Amino acid sequence: MGAPRRQARDDPTRRPRRRRPLPRPLPPAARRRAPPPHLQGHRPHPRRRASRGRRLPGRRRRPLLPHLEGGLHPPEDRLGRPHPARRVRGRASSVPGEPRRGARLICGVPIRSFAGFRRLGLDVETRRRLARRLAGRVVTAGRDAGCVVVVVTDDPDVAAWARSSDLEVLDPGAPGLDAAARALVERAGDEPWLVLHADLPAIDAADVAAVGEDPPAIAPSLDGGTSAISGRGPFPFAYGDGSFARHLARLGATARVVVRPGLAFDLDRPRHLATARRLGMLP
Repeated sequence: MGAPRRQARDDPTRRPRRRRPLPRPLPPAARRRAPPPHLQGHRPHPRRRASRGRRLPGRRRRPLLPHLEGGLHPPEDRLGRPHPARRVRGRASSVPGEPRRGARLICGVPIRSFAGFRRLGLDVETRRRLARRLAGRVVTAGRDAGCVVVVVTDDPDVAAWARSSDLEVLDPGAPGLDAAARALVERAGDEPWLVLHADLPAIDAADVAAVGEDPPAIAPSLDGGTSAISGRGPFPFAYGDGSFARHLARLGATARVVVRPGLAFDLDRPRHLATARRLGMLP
């Protein structure tokens, strides 16, 4: 038996094909909210349609990660003991990113004198006003971050300004930024310390907390220097040109590198001063 004969289109005995009716056109107001043509006649399954607004009986949502069902840190473990990150006492924090409880951060701000910034090409009175404004901004950021702010200086004018602002004054005992940082570390003892420069026009409390919440950490400046560094215990400071690479190598592999605009931008050159004024950081 051969294959069935294929009828031609003009054969009068050929039965017409049954075509699916086209969807009715929608009014112009409803065309924007209409589904595509291939889904206009689609109706969802009644069980799925009923489960959109309410949960069906007998179906319980299962978490993807059971240990995260009660939050990032569960209130207690299987034995009923509190989670280490939710203890009221101790150094752990209940929320990631918060400063550790029970650990005071000693924030030292070395200021040699208010007559600095000689590289900026300004007169003495303008440099004094600029130095006072920048020092006040850095001190305010440290206080807002919950730090114990200590001004490290041997200048009488700076010491009088710090005492008038209810700040602790620490004598470095020797000239230089390294000596001031070592004096701050000795003052901190077993508590964490943070050395913060006083030439950061865009710093705020979030920047201070970012570099001081989990020492050791270091924040570089735009020219490869060190704007802020935190740690615990003695540390061999080596400030100067390219100090970020030296400090990072001495901190070790566990150190965090914090890159933030408020910590990276400092005033060392006249172009930095022009940029700060153009961006509205300084009057």
